[in-house]
Amino acid sequence: LNTPHIVLLALATLCCAAMIRLPRWRWLALYILAALLANAAATGALSGPHDRYQARVAWLVLVPPLLALRWGRDAPPRPGTSAPTARNP
Repeated sequence: LNTPHIVLLALATLCCAAMIRLPRWRWLALYILAALLANAAATGALSGPHDRYQARVAWLVLVPPLLALRWGRDAPPRPGTSAPTARNP
């Protein structure tokens, strides 16, 4: 049962790392990858390296790719930019 989860999280991590190149998703992807690394460092230093500590936040790596699939080009505008207006027929 672990194999599908490992494969899914590995692919999502690669997608999240690739999304750093996209301006719209850069900060979200960087924030989540940094949070995973910080969590791994903190839990590894403060206690034994148990999988359950990283498993509590591992699902976060799925968020940027899923949001990108959901929104695609219709993502909400970034703060400070003007939203496109819809044309009336």
